[in-house]
Amino acid sequence: MRTRYPLVFRRQHNTKEGTWARLTVLSGALRFDELSDAGDVTSSRIIDTDSGPQVVKPGAWHKIGPVEDALR
Repeated sequence: MRTRYPLVFRRQHNTKEGTWARLTVLSGALRFDELSDAGDVTSSRIIDTDSGPQVVKPGAWHKIGPVEDALR
């Protein structure tokens, strides 16, 4: 599967305190995993173009991965 985003997003990462993120899928779909501090998946959901923009809270641990090749 060809990725169109940095591989760092496939690993556990977060935003800085005070920094909100906005996640928008332009095509395809991705899996969004919310993680504990230890890296355990606490919830997971599929986000696609019909989901609309998603907000990631400051400091929230997460990772994403493509569900299909068309992800942008």
